[in-house]
Formats: sequence, structure tokens, C-alpha cells
Amino acid sequence: MTSERDTSDASGITQGHQRLKELTATPATAYAPGAGFPPLAVGLAEAHTTTGPKTESITISLVLHEQADMAQSLLDDLAHHCASEPLNIALTLNVAEALPFDPAQFPFPIRVVRNRAPKGFSANHNAALMRADGETGFFCVLNPDLRIVDNPFPALRQAAATTEVGIAAPLVRDPEGEVADNARRVPTPKRLAARYLRRRNRRLEYSGQPDERSPEWVAGMCLFMRSEVFRELGGFDEKFYLYMEDVDICLRARFRGYDVALVPEAEIIHQARRQSHRHGRYLLWHLSSLARFYGSTVFLRYLLRGAPRVRVR
Repeated sequence: MTSERDTSDASGITQGHQRLKELTATPATAYAPGAGFPPLAVGLAEAHTTTGPKTESITISLVLHEQADMAQSLLDDLAHHCASEPLNIALTLNVAEALPFDPAQFPFPIRVVRNRAPKGFSANHNAALMRADGETGFFCVLNPDLRIVDNPFPALRQAAATTEVGIAAPLVRDPEGEVADNARRVPTPKRLAARYLRRRNRRLEYSGQPDERSPEWVAGMCLFMRSEVFRELGGFDEKFYLYMEDVDICLRARFRGYDVALVPEAEIIHQARRQSHRHGRYLLWHLSSLARFYGSTVFLRYLLRGAPRVRVR
């Protein structure tokens, strides 16, 4: 899938691309066998805790599907670029896999949970975030196939700390530095058809320019919000196993009077896997979620009212 290149900041693209090359060329932090990392009981959590502030801490939820190597790279990025942040990591292994690292080696606490059976996107992130410390100030959902070249959290925190914003997301680039389309309008059947027909000449719906920073929804690869907002919304709708849960939660936030903000001052890199483009099972999940979304009251309300603009709270 291609998207329009952002030519407004060519130097930023080049620097980001070069930094990603440096990151991917750097060996991941080694795991020393026998370092005391105990085997985890199936379905149980092992917490690795350190002391630090909690009132403005950020709980990050990572869910792995045989992606431990990717997760290690992302955790290394967080340790290198976000060491000053009060982070707590909830790491869920959705299928059985060995971790090539010791969670205790990182400068932030990591809570590891191994599922007895695979769960969907919504159920996994709800379980991870709802069991977070009650004093956690912010929740963040991250995909393991992301890379971080600069700390995105100050800008995301500043955006999400306002009472108007319910959900914030960074500007996303691909490994070549091209701006990705993680901020979009709701995919109605008509828009999906047009998107397919224009797939070779697709334009960004929201580029992060000053008048394009309030998208109808942002992709679930990276969502940042106050913990109180997540709980107010009841988390993700677990009827969606995979796909469309991000559209749903963004619309529900808008219907409750919150804005959805694209924050170009924060950038991340997405090494997209596009599973639904290559594997039939993922395509079926995508189509099933679309059908469920189109039959939902959230979509009906959107058809009747559109995506409400933010009100002053």
C-alpha cells in the first residue's frame, strides 16, 4: 500500500530513515542464560518492579503473537529514548513463545502474562490496562512492530492531558520515511470501494498539517489516552476480535464529547506487516469485523450524525 509522501519536512524523513537503519543494525540487548529469569506459569503474571513516580506514569500494553524479537527492539528503543519517562509495561504473550530477553534488565517494570488460549486485540488490551495500577495517569497501546527514534510521550501527554482530547496518536512513518495513513475517516462501504480503486494513487486523509489534526479515528497501532477516559469508555469493545476496534473506540470517544488528536510533534516508525493482505485468516477477521461494525449502533449513529466535533468541556 502506498501513501502520499510528505514533502514538507524532507530532512526529518532522511534523519528518521537513517536512524532506523542505525537501530536495526544495532544488536539487540543480549539475554544472559542463567541470569535468574524464572519460567512463567501459564496464565499467571510475573511482575518486575522498580520504584518511581506513579501519579503521572504511563502504562503501555504490548501484545505479542510470536513477535518477541520485535518486542525486544521496541523495548530497547523505549529504554534508550524514554528513560526519563515513568513507564510500566504490560507484556501479553498471546501464544506460547520464549522471550529472548530478561524483563528485569530494562529500566522500567515489565509485567508478563502468558495466555492459556489466544484472545483478541480488544480482550488482551482491556485485560492488561484494566489491571493497571489505579494511580496510572495514562494508558498507551503499542504494536510490537513499531520503532522509536525520539521520545514521543511529552507531546502525546501534553495533547491527552487537556480535557478536550480523549485519544491522541503520533504521526506514523514507514521505514522509508513516508507518512503512513494511521489517521483516517470512517471506512464506510463507499469510501472502502473508492480506496480500493485509488489504491495506487492514494492520498492521505489527514497529514498532520494544522487543519488536519482532528481525524475521525486513528489506528490502534499506537493510541494514547488518560486512564480515566479509557475507563469511562469501558475500554475496547470485545465483540471485535481483530480490526475495527480502533474505529469503534474513537467514535465512542467523539460521541461523548472528546476530540481525537493527531500529534505530528510525536513520531514513530511502523514496520507494517499487513497480515490481512497475505493471510486468509486475517482477511476473514477483517471482513467479519467490518460486518459487525456496519451492524452496530455506533456506525448507525455515525451515519445519522457524523463524527461530532469536540465541545468545550
